Amino acid sequence: MSFYFACWGLTQRCAGHSSLIEDDKLFADFMGEIEHRKPASLMWLGLLDAYFRYDPETSPVGKANWQRLRVWLENDLDNLLRRTNPNLRDCLAWLKTLESERGLLNARDPVKPYAAEALQGKQERLDRIKTDLDISPTSWFWRELVLAQIREATALSDDHFKAALQPLVQLLKEHKLLWDNGLKHLLTRYYACQDHAAHESLKALALEAWQSPQISSHGKWGHIAPAVKEMVSQWLVLEDLQDFFELLAGDRAADQRRLNFWVRYIKQISFSHIALGSHLWFSRDRDWIEFKQKKKGRTSRLDGGGGSKNAFIMKIGSNYFVEFGETGDACYGYSENNIPFTLGRGYLEYPGDLKDKQQCVFWGKHQDGLVKWEKKFIDGSAKYYGLRDLGIDTPNETVVISKSIRTSKIPTSPATLDMERDIPSFTGQQQEFLRPAALDSIRTEDRRRSGGALWIFHLEENGAVADYLKSQGYRFSESKGWWKK
Repeated sequence: MSFYFACWGLTQRCAGHSSLIEDDKLFADFMGEIEHRKPASLMWLGLLDAYFRYDPETSPVGKANWQRLRVWLENDLDNLLRRTNPNLRDCLAWLKTLESERGLLNARDPVKPYAAEALQGKQERLDRIKTDLDISPTSWFWRELVLAQIREATALSDDHFKAALQPLVQLLKEHKLLWDNGLKHLLTRYYACQDHAAHESLKALALEAWQSPQISSHGKWGHIAPAVKEMVSQWLVLEDLQDFFELLAGDRAADQRRLNFWVRYIKQISFSHIALGSHLWFSRDRDWIEFKQKKKGRTSRLDGGGGSKNAFIMKIGSNYFVEFGETGDACYGYSENNIPFTLGRGYLEYPGDLKDKQQCVFWGKHQDGLVKWEKKFIDGSAKYYGLRDLGIDTPNETVVISKSIRTSKIPTSPATLDMERDIPSFTGQQQEFLRPAALDSIRTEDRRRSGGALWIFHLEENGAVADYLKSQGYRFSESKGWWKK
């Protein structure tokens, strides 16, 4: 009976001791006993379970013993079939399946025969194997099958590879231990496609596994060639450019002209960062929360400017450029060796961190005169360099942006203050003060459900906004703002 339990307990650890398969001497003695006893089907099945259950990458000793077990199983299968009563053999589904699927014990590639079928969605053989052999969901077999499908897919034509990519990415998400190896193959093959425009699912998984390729400290991007890493970086830059100029423009309308200008330099932009004003940074709107989560590591808070300012920072060549949501703010450019801001601290200050006409090497307003502002940005002025002066080539071609690649789920007209919801309606004398438009850009917080007050974070005690809030029954608290129960 103890030998039976040993067959079924090869991979089990007991009382702090290593498993039998990871003990060189004990396993050698055990295999000697196996070869002598020639186990019957039930004990043989226990050994087969250990073969599928044990992860050979756990330890060098375990891997060597696992290999020895595999060789023995492969060589003894025909002997087992001969020494098993034919009437019993017909009742053993696992043995019949293993007899027809001998490749499972093959040393070279036990999963290769099933990879192509799985890639095509043909699951009949795999379902039978999983059911009859009762292979654990955590078995190395399923992990290797995922990698085999990836290898199979990378040998396909561009169209067929792209057709298989979405289900493969989904499959890879379920096997975290394979992320490095799987992403290396998928990203490299995708880069080799004639058209390697952003693939959203592949991009999302790469960011989850390796974080942003724009941050040098994230060393896992070393798994792939620099050109492949640059492809993913450009995906992020294009996404950030679109999100900023289409969603965060100061007038709440897409700033297509600025987007079209900067996107022409997409292949030269190596870094992008969005600084959100405090209104959006602290927004409780689910879409804005998801927006920040999606861009984790590529956003920071922008303090100052009344909370409604937003900024976009990008690196082109050896220079950083800062654009703002409102076109009334000029674009500033700084040498990488002389920038007035620090991105790593999680917040920036407006205007001091971003608008410094003494340090900037580039400065340009988005205003047309005799010459369009785009040309002035390229050629420069008497006082400031243009992009061409800074060694930034102007591409000849115009980049066409496909609307289908936009994936950000953000309200096109985000409102930071809902007057109907957050400020009650009043009648009589209180309505003599007209509501200032500036209220739309001031952050609010409603704490009334928890016994608190409705806060409007306007820090000035005088002025049009203050007068209006006084008329509505709000009280002023220094350094905090206006509140009302």
